[in-house]
Amino acid sequence: MLTNIGLHHFHRRGSSENHLSPESKSGLIKLFDRLVYVGGVAGVIVTVPQLTKIWINQNVAGLSLITWIGLFCGTLFWVLYGFLHKARPIIFINLVYSVINLLIVIGIITFS
Repeated sequence: MLTNIGLHHFHRRGSSENHLSPESKSGLIKLFDRLVYVGGVAGVIVTVPQLTKIWINQNVAGLSLITWIGLFCGTLFWVLYGFLHKARPIIFINLVYSVINLLIVIGIITFS
């Protein structure tokens, strides 16, 4: 009896999503796919000042090499995930992030 606590909601959640027609689901998915690209590009844009600080000003003060290596490795895992699932938005965004993170890592090592 105790193992079934809360599991009755799974059926309700699944059935409540069925009120959308297949056309609207595909339209929502296409819209969200476009928004993912917009969000990914916006995320890349906000890291440009960090790249500028490193490569133009040659200033790496306050930057953590371990953090940026971790971010680089994390984006590589997402790229692999995207390839395995054939998810172009995930591949595209995380490839761009990987390049930026790698440039930041190289900059931190170069200018330290």
